[in-house]
Amino acid sequence: MIKRVPCPILLGLILSLSIAQGVLATPGDDHEAEGGEHHSHVGHSDALLYLLQHKIAIQKLQAAYPKSNTEEQRRNLKKQQARFDKIWPILQQYLSIPEARYPNNEMYHQSLISRGALLAEFGLLFQQYATLSPSP
Repeated sequence: MIKRVPCPILLGLILSLSIAQGVLATPGDDHEAEGGEHHSHVGHSDALLYLLQHKIAIQKLQAAYPKSNTEEQRRNLKKQQARFDKIWPILQQYLSIPEARYPNNEMYHQSLISRGALLAEFGLLFQQYATLSPSP
């Protein structure tokens, strides 16, 4: 019998594997000039891990929100806002990686799919945050 894997876990694994494949498959990175491709790959991977860490934390905060009292909900929303404030510049940088950085069109295409999925996930999280936040 085949065991079902929850969709977010599966998407995270696929995203991680596609990024890891891109990092490992690029030949000659160690020989690039300072600030070259190798440095970009490290920053790209670090940004992805940072974004995933905050995504999971925001999901946990949103899951805890309905079970909280009014004061806890207020603190919860402030924590969510602080996390969103931290991730926006990193997310923008992560999403703006140019096509020239990838060794072939297939890897670029896979990256676009992965980045699109990540953007959609953050969009849903922010939409949920907006519905929980009181109107000014």
